[in-house]
Amino acid sequence: MRRERTALQERLCIIMLLAVLFASSSLFAQKAMETTMKNPDELFEYATGLYARKFYDMALKEQNNFLANYPEDKRVKDIMVMRIDTLRNLGKYDEMAALIREYAKVDPKSKYLEGIYYNAGKVLFSNKKYKEAVEFLEKLKGSKEISVQESATYLLSKCLLELGEKENSLALVKSLADKPLTIENTNCVYAAYEYSDALYHSGHVEESLSYCQRLAKVEGLDAAMLESVLYKIGVIYYQLNKRPEAQKAFEA
Repeated sequence: MRRERTALQERLCIIMLLAVLFASSSLFAQKAMETTMKNPDELFEYATGLYARKFYDMALKEQNNFLANYPEDKRVKDIMVMRIDTLRNLGKYDEMAALIREYAKVDPKSKYLEGIYYNAGKVLFSNKKYKEAVEFLEKLKGSKEISVQESATYLLSKCLLELGEKENSLALVKSLADKPLTIENTNCVYAAYEYSDALYHSGHVEESLSYCQRLAKVEGLDAAMLESVLYKIGVIYYQLNKRPEAQKAFEA
């Protein structure tokens, strides 16, 4: 029994010794890396690697180190773009917004800027920071990329509605609803559906009917939406005393 106890104690001592040695070697390696990483190429690769592996807390630290130590490096803009996305993933939205404004001044013609604005608007909207989202989405209303412009406009209308700007929101929805409706233009399709609903509930049933009829002609329209549109068409025809048309819509 005594021998077994002694053997167990010796084993525990070895395990503790190995743990201490491992911790010391890890700390030494980390300190060595911090000490020797004076080369901007090494630091850039290290920060990029951490970001790519989604170690965002560690990546942010190294991104900050790079910006602090090499402010004139040609890759500063790249680090700023990574840092914006890192802050977004860490939920540090105020810092993210501030950095976006700074980046827009540093590189106003950046090919990444529109994507940054939209992603910022989207995540800020999702986190109920509607006023901040509006700031970035507004910048995309004049985008030459139609899909970006339409997506931003639709999301902007949602933000304005949450901020109590119902008329401005509805105006944006109408601007999308009046565009050609195809299954590819999903934002325009949803806008037309919402606008027809708004018209119906405000008593403009005939105008609502015209948007519903356009929606019903969209090839590949979602089955649930199509059913809802056809039902609304039937209801409106019924209210207009056009029973045969109402019956046809209900049976479609």
